[in-house]
Amino acid sequence: MSEDTSSPLPDVVRRSYAARLGVALAFAVVVIVGFGAVISTQASATLQDDVEQDLTTLSETRTAQLDAWLGTVKREATTAAQHEAVRSGDPATVDS
Repeated sequence: MSEDTSSPLPDVVRRSYAARLGVALAFAVVVIVGFGAVISTQASATLQDDVEQDLTTLSETRTAQLDAWLGTVKREATTAAQHEAVRSGDPATVDS
């Protein structure tokens, strides 16, 4: 068997199949962890954008509902204030 002196692997790893397998396994684990970190970062950013968009939509919807409710209350208060019993200022007339 000829010696491969141009190999970047140390002499111990070049001679042992178990060492070669260990190096290959370690390399595969590093690659998998690297891809996992990238995917996790992208998923986190996407989730953050989705949550922000959902909260914005929800707050806009709630604002519209609150504005509609406030308009209704203002109209009812105006109607009540224009009622003859309230305009008279007599508490007995208002209570009846």
